[in-house]
Amino acid sequence: MQAQVLTNVQQVRRMSLAEARQQHPVRLRGVVTFHQATNFVTYLQDDTAGIHVKGWGQQRSVMGLKAGQFVEVEGVTSVGLFSPIVVGVDNGPAKFHILDQGSFPQPIPLSSDPFSQIPQHCQWVEVPGLVRTVYSEGAFSVIEIQTLPGRIRLHTSGADYPLDKLTHLVAAKISVQGVFSVEPNFKMQSAGMNLLVPSLDFVRIERVSAADPFSLPVRPVENLLRFNLNEGGGRIRLQGTVTLQVPRIGFFIQDQLDGIWIQSRQAENLLPGERVDVVGFPGVGEGYAILEDAVFRHLDRGPPPKPDRLAASQVIAGGHHSELVSVEAVLIEHLPGVDEHLLVMQSGDVTVHALLPAGLARRAWTDLQPDNRYLATGVALLRAKEVSLFRAKEQRNVKADLPLTFKLRLRDSADLVLLQAGPWLTLERIIWLLAMSLTLLLTVFSWVLLLRRQIRKQTSVIRQQLDEQAILDERARIARELHDSLGQDMAGVSIQLDTTAARLDRGQPGDAFASLNLAREMMRHAQAEARRSVWNLRACELENHDLPSAMCSTLVPTASAGLKPAIQVQVVGEPERLSGLWENHLLRIAQEAVTNAGHHGQAEKILVELIYDENLVILQVTDNGIGFDSEHSTALASGHFGLLGIRERTEKMNGRLSVKSSPGKGTCVRVEVGLSQCESAPRRQRAASNGND
Repeated sequence: MQAQVLTNVQQVRRMSLAEARQQHPVRLRGVVTFHQATNFVTYLQDDTAGIHVKGWGQQRSVMGLKAGQFVEVEGVTSVGLFSPIVVGVDNGPAKFHILDQGSFPQPIPLSSDPFSQIPQHCQWVEVPGLVRTVYSEGAFSVIEIQTLPGRIRLHTSGADYPLDKLTHLVAAKISVQGVFSVEPNFKMQSAGMNLLVPSLDFVRIERVSAADPFSLPVRPVENLLRFNLNEGGGRIRLQGTVTLQVPRIGFFIQDQLDGIWIQSRQAENLLPGERVDVVGFPGVGEGYAILEDAVFRHLDRGPPPKPDRLAASQVIAGGHHSELVSVEAVLIEHLPGVDEHLLVMQSGDVTVHALLPAGLARRAWTDLQPDNRYLATGVALLRAKEVSLFRAKEQRNVKADLPLTFKLRLRDSADLVLLQAGPWLTLERIIWLLAMSLTLLLTVFSWVLLLRRQIRKQTSVIRQQLDEQAILDERARIARELHDSLGQDMAGVSIQLDTTAARLDRGQPGDAFASLNLAREMMRHAQAEARRSVWNLRACELENHDLPSAMCSTLVPTASAGLKPAIQVQVVGEPERLSGLWENHLLRIAQEAVTNAGHHGQAEKILVELIYDENLVILQVTDNGIGFDSEHSTALASGHFGLLGIRERTEKMNGRLSVKSSPGKGTCVRVEVGLSQCESAPRRQRAASNGND
């Protein structure tokens, strides 16, 4: 089924955007209210409403099309930047047929309510206003007027109406007719107002402007926008010295009493110190008087103005807005940007935001350091509320910690002069150093912990190997002793017995008796060596028991097995396992001391004491034997009575040996070994456990 053809504009405008995208066929007849051939911008209005018609390219089909002609348009519906429009099929150009010369519709007044202006989009309207400025924008000449609804830009053909034909309209009061066009944003919302004017024939001048604007009387800056019954509106004239210019945007001037921002599109460079004559419209910006849409001319050139050196609080208190000032402040942070540098500075309790366009910086500003004190020179930009807050603070009507700020626009990077370098140890560097130190400490601590763990593991392995090797070496030594000593003694006994038998056969009883006595002595020696070897072999008790238990099981049973003295073992303190090598040495020393006491000292009672002190292990063997003179005897020095072995074992443990004896009063052998020299097994186990964590 063929879609119904839409024949009036209102039918199209009433469509939703979704319906308009469905490309419903359209055939409209109406008057062209605006046409710009370069950009092919065309508006059509019939008896119901106006609409935008687009036809990209193929301009031959509309050759000779002009505003005011009565035409027929064929196309389809579509969606423009703000509302439904008419385009050609498949988004091609709409077809125009010129039918006759028409007449423009009766204009309707433009509403002053922004919400009521939306339905007037594309309509032929009339609006009065005051011309503020003229300038070029692409193929259009633009006239900006101030109206009750706000600023409206009038667009007309730049080819037909260049700027030199429009400048006489500035400051004139006019009434203009044209096509009202909403300027949308990217969300298709109304963000501005345009008026498309076919020609100046639709501009009616109601009040002309001054022929020479620079003939107006010069006003002081401080009197601008103050109460004056003779104030009649329109432009005013100022004169002053340029303090700073922002190209193609505006500049600051300062007279003898005050400063002001001049907004101007005039493309001429101004240098600080140059005196200018300015004409423009008074306005308000940031709560202060400004001059808008201004034009200027050069008067003369002088030295750059000297800034007033003030404290930041004085800048606010004195209301030095738009004036050139110098302020001492400490740099807090430098934020470089593509278009502008921002320096956050602090002066007392006032924060100063120093600004400089990136293109005006003569140096890279890489030497700026926080906490440096600078003298910053620029134009102060205050907000009226900052002054009110400061004065309220001075009157104690607000909290004392209320922050105050203002901007300081610098002219050049040379406006920042270093007064005093800040301390090298800044907060940022302190934090950095602390972070680095903490990282280093953690790294060292981790490395030390790992190293200690590895050392403990390796030490434990080495000690275990040493203990095992010591036990094996000791057993090998005992085996050698059994072979070398006991074996040789038994061989000697056998020889003496053979000799005794031979001498008896030859009838030599005296010689035989001597050989027999010698064999008996050798047998006694072999018996002692056998007993000694048995004691050494029984040291294997240490593998399954602690040192006190090993002594009890080794010394006491030996006594009960045939030794004459009675042996008693006492333990003082809490027993603690020592390294295997050290326990073996102490057990052998006890065995040797007991043997000496029974064999040489002829003791009847032997007391073996094993004392565990806080830092010492003490082995003390006391007997009631015949004793000897320990102070004058050569037995200790010559190593008699087995004391040589005791001394060697004590030295291996880095211990201390003392022997006290006197004739008839027995002997006391005392060995002291520091626990630091014989690390205990539980301590090693705890250390190994900690190392494995």
